[in-house]
Amino acid sequence: KRAKELNQQHLSRSMSASASNAGNGESAAAEDEWRKSVSQAYRSEEVRGVAKVLAALESGATANSKLMLAMRFEENIFKSASSLSDYRKKLTKRLKKVQKSFKAAAPSETGEGDREKAMMQLEKEIRDRYGEELKFIVDNAKKAVAAMAMKRGTEQAKQLKLHTDNAE
Repeated sequence: KRAKELNQQHLSRSMSASASNAGNGESAAAEDEWRKSVSQAYRSEEVRGVAKVLAALESGATANSKLMLAMRFEENIFKSASSLSDYRKKLTKRLKKVQKSFKAAAPSETGEGDREKAMMQLEKEIRDRYGEELKFIVDNAKKAVAAMAMKRGTEQAKQLKLHTDNAE
């Protein structure tokens, strides 16, 4: 928390300095200056907070499973914000909007039939997208495993062999 407070104080001073330079034709540089003064640790903390909120919206999800989504969410807001206060305001506003618009499915709505249907749909999409390549690998499993051993090592070759053995 202390580091966050110090970072905010530093940003406030930087923003004041940027505002005084804005009249000198340095407005574009001053606008980017606030981004440079935000530490990665501060942004990472924000990303973890976003991930927690997103995970809370989906049953069974964890904050770790939502980190990539949270990183993209935060990055878009960071790029579009014009100042630190605008960044915080947009981040809060958009998270509230997501929370409000997201309607978690009730347990009775997600029965076994729905899950099975979703799994079948996912399996179909994977087959459509990767089917030919996977079939080729299975048909040429020995060569693929040998190539993997040469390129990536024996551990990954063993893993590929397990997959190809299961696919046959």
